[in-house]
This record gives sequence, C-alpha cells and structure tokens, in this order.
Amino acid sequence: MRNIENIKENIRNKNITILGAGISGKGASILADYLGANVLLSNNKQIKTLKSISDSITVEYSHSDNCLKSDLVIISPGIDIRKSSIIKKIIKHNIPIISEIEFGFWFTKSPVIAITGSNGKSTVVKLIYEIFHKKFKESMLGGNIGISFCENVYQELNNDWESTIHILELSSFQLQKTIKFKPDLSCLLNITKDHINRHGNFDNY
Repeated sequence: MRNIENIKENIRNKNITILGAGISGKGASILADYLGANVLLSNNKQIKTLKSISDSITVEYSHSDNCLKSDLVIISPGIDIRKSSIIKKIIKHNIPIISEIEFGFWFTKSPVIAITGSNGKSTVVKLIYEIFHKKFKESMLGGNIGISFCENVYQELNNDWESTIHILELSSFQLQKTIKFKPDLSCLLNITKDHINRHGNFDNY
C-alpha cells in the first residue's frame, strides 16, 4: 500500500479519487483541487449541482476503473464500504482509502471539536457553535450538519484565517476510514443500537 504520510506531505500532482459527489465528496474535491492534486470526482449517477465546481476537477458519473489509477481514494459517508464493488477493487489494488473527515484533518491548522453519538448531536454542536462564535468569529460548523469539514478547511486556508475553530457533528459513517483523526476535544453523547444494516452488528457500530 502506498505511504499515506508521503501522500499527505506531497499532495501536489497526486492522483486523488473522491467517491461520492454529495456534500462531503464535493467538499473534498474542492480542497484537494486547491492543494494542487489531480482530482477525479466519481459518482454513480448524474448530479446537476456539480456544474459549479472547478474545470480542473474531472467528473465521472460511474465508478470506472479510472478510480484504480489513484494514489489515494477519499470515500464519502454515503458509500457502504462492506458492499461497494469499486471499494473491493480499490482494496485489491492496495490503494489507501480515507474518509473526508480524515482528509480535512490532515490540512487544518486549527482546533477541532468533534461530537458523535446516536442521538442529540445536532443540538449539541449548534449550542457549542453559538458559544464559540461569539468570541471567535471565524469558527465554523460542519461535518454531518451544513457544510462539509473539507470545504470549511478550504475556507480556512484560502482566507488565511488564524482564529478558526472547527465544530463537527460526526456520524458513524463519517468516522469510518479515519486513521490519524484526533480532535482537540471530543464527546460521545450516547450509543444505542442503530445503523446495524450498514455496520453488520452492534460491535462494529
């Protein structure tokens, strides 16, 4: 498998595929493009809103074997890792796979507060955001609520903000394929039997 640290430190001109073109995938493609990577945004159906992204990002409306030419694959939370045929191919080719949350964490220069749990995440992150935003105007709310983490990191870097605090609502799907993600402050609110059809069993969840 390719060395992830090398990819992180030398992101420019690396071939990066983003699987899934929803909020997370679009945000990851914007950040990867800004950092100078060669970006393939791959989705399994056509999406009209993608017309607004940079011309330097290649968009495909099927998960073709072009995904297998990548140095790194970033997976959106909507894709079921256990069932996806393209993921199985990517694993066979020893291409590293990370989440959009992991990718954003690689490049942020700011503190991260992360909240997860089966219930109550949205209410808690909104309250935390309101508290921090009163003092730190560049604080940003993202993850499973509103704008993707990667798009917020892009805004942080592009505007050279120095007093950003990222407040993230994170689902169990977004936490899959995180490797070095280590928020400055994190909280698991609660955990009840949920998403078993996706994770297979409660232990995996």
